[in-house]
This record gives sequence, C-alpha cells and structure tokens, in this order.
Amino acid sequence: MTAQVHSIHNPFTAEEIERGLFAMIAWAGNASAASRYLTANGLEISPATLNNWKQTHAIRYLELREHHAAQMEENLAHEFRDVARLAVEAQRAAIGAAQQRIADGDEQDPARAAANLARVAQSSTDKLLSLTGRPSQIIENRDTEAIIRSLAAKGVLKIPDEPAELEA
Repeated sequence: MTAQVHSIHNPFTAEEIERGLFAMIAWAGNASAASRYLTANGLEISPATLNNWKQTHAIRYLELREHHAAQMEENLAHEFRDVARLAVEAQRAAIGAAQQRIADGDEQDPARAAANLARVAQSSTDKLLSLTGRPSQIIENRDTEAIIRSLAAKGVLKIPDEPAELEA
C-alpha cells in the first residue's frame, strides 16, 4: 500500500489510517486506549477519528482483524495466564490472612471463613483436575439392574431367589 500525501480533506496517510485501524484491533475497539497508544508512539489521532475510521473503513478493519486474529488470540491467552497467576498469588495472600486471623482469634465469623476457604479449595481442585485432564465428575452409565447385579457379584448385596409378592 502506498502512502497518500496529506490533503485538506484527509490529513492522514493510508499508512497512518492502517496504523490507526490496527491500534483499534489491538485495543479491542477501545478508541480512547488506541488513541493513547498511538500518541505515545508519535501519531496523534483522536478517539472520534478512530471510531469514524472503524465505520468508514469497515472492510479493511475486518480484513485486518481476520488477518491478525490468531496473533491476537495468542496474546490474549498469555494475558489470561498472567492474570490467572496474579489471582492465584492474591488468593494465597488472602488465605494466609484468613488463617492468621483465625489463629490470632481475630476472625469475627470463623464458620463463614471456613466455608469460604472450603469453596476456594473445591474450586481450586476442580480447576486442577480440569487443567490436568482428569475427570472432575463421576458419571454412571449403567442402569439400575446392572448396578444391582454388580453389587451382588461382589457380595455386597444379596438378591432373593424369588421376587417378593406385593400386597394389594
């Protein structure tokens, strides 16, 4: 794409418009954040102009989004990992503070604190099992008769020789 010369009607070159559209994509359509980023990197474009370009150059905007989707998703995955790590660190600090309040006798409602900690443990265990590919649920696919036969075979349950008669 060749650069256009600035004109009275359009003070931006095609390259600058492209940079603006890409900044909009990088900042998930947030024109204010994209504008701040561009200004910090030597190109002043107002949020209003960026929003206008998103509409007037919609086809190019969508092409750029599609072209950079994999890269953006990879960057997002890294961001989510970083945020998750920070959340785990904060969670550990909160658990440590709760443990200290309980040990010091400063916890106003130890039962509530214990219930909250139990929820954290349950959620953490579920996420661990999910992340490591281990089952987090037990699902039984056998019908009732198959379960009863299995229990009888193990000696846990005794099946009577004749079915009981129901009284009317």
